[in-house]
Amino acid sequence: MSILRLCCLILGLLAGQIHAAALTDVRGVRFSTDRPPQRIISLAPHLTELLFSIGADKRIVGAIEYSDYPEAARSIPRVGDASRIDIERILSLRADLVVAWQSGNTAADINKLEKLGLPVYVTETHRLSDIADLLLELGRLTGKLTQARRLEAEYLKR
Repeated sequence: MSILRLCCLILGLLAGQIHAAALTDVRGVRFSTDRPPQRIISLAPHLTELLFSIGADKRIVGAIEYSDYPEAARSIPRVGDASRIDIERILSLRADLVVAWQSGNTAADINKLEKLGLPVYVTETHRLSDIADLLLELGRLTGKLTQARRLEAEYLKR
């Protein structure tokens, strides 16, 4: 990479014009993207709520049953429930990110989605402090890091 290209990349990242996220999910699977996902599917109600809170709500194209907070989440198309996801429905929504919950989604479903070419980022929280970390992860993944940092600080303060 030339020095000029490297400088342009750094300036673009600093100016917020270029998005780059490289995270490792709870399974140890590396997830990276060079632009924020525009079509997100949430496979857990708490993930839907957190995506709303960081301002990524307009990008959620599918959610699991019981994703009912905030009120606007009720209008998102459903892609199944905790015991079964609708793979065909998920594929029809052309998601560029699926956010899953390790304790709430089966490994078989997650593997099936990945084998079909969908990028799946798997999360898990065990302690209250993990919620702050999850806010930041979702912020990095979606390009909503500024809002996620603000919410993380508010959450930790409380």
